[in-house]
Amino acid sequence: MADDKNEQLVLAYFDSKEQAEQAADALKGWDKANEDIKLGAIAVLSKNDKGKIETTKLGPRNTGKGAKIGVIVGVIAGVLTGGLSLIGGAIWGTLLGAGAGALTKKGIGLSKEEIDRIGSELDAGHAALLVMVDEPEMADTTAEVTRLGGTAKASEVAPEAVAQAEQALSSAPASTETAPQTAAPDATAATQTTEAAPAPTDTPPNTPESNG
Repeated sequence: MADDKNEQLVLAYFDSKEQAEQAADALKGWDKANEDIKLGAIAVLSKNDKGKIETTKLGPRNTGKGAKIGVIVGVIAGVLTGGLSLIGGAIWGTLLGAGAGALTKKGIGLSKEEIDRIGSELDAGHAALLVMVDEPEMADTTAEVTRLGGTAKASEVAPEAVAQAEQALSSAPASTETAPQTAAPDATAATQTTEAAPAPTDTPPNTPESNG
């Protein structure tokens, strides 16, 4: 039986967003049909006609431990759109596994080169499917995703790197509440596609002075 920590990342590329979403639905059915398979959160990354990154979170578990998929997707979107470019180089060694030490060897499970490849795939109209799994599920899930038509690989995610990535995302340029302008807001928006963004609907209280 799996530990249900979901600290492995399976990443696969599909020819289109539709194919990736169909694979995600098939994985959810596969999860339900197998006692020993308890997948974590699933997400699909793609680009729309305007070249903006879109995120679709598809479950089966998008809360609690599964919420780390949102952090990983946020880092990917941030790197691809330049939204996290102001973060110091020291933290990138941790997030992307680009340095020495146990933590940075794992990072968020993706190197800068892999994130660049995701960008190339999305630019070509393809889509990336991300699935959080337990270590005992890694080989079976990779095989299942490959059977569904994806080009898949698996890697381990360091929980500490996810925590640092979460801080990095929260300290990224945060002008997203006011106007959707440059790349930085796009990066944050891409990680919040399925979450209700706080809409600034401030109605003025009551204005007592209305001399007419």
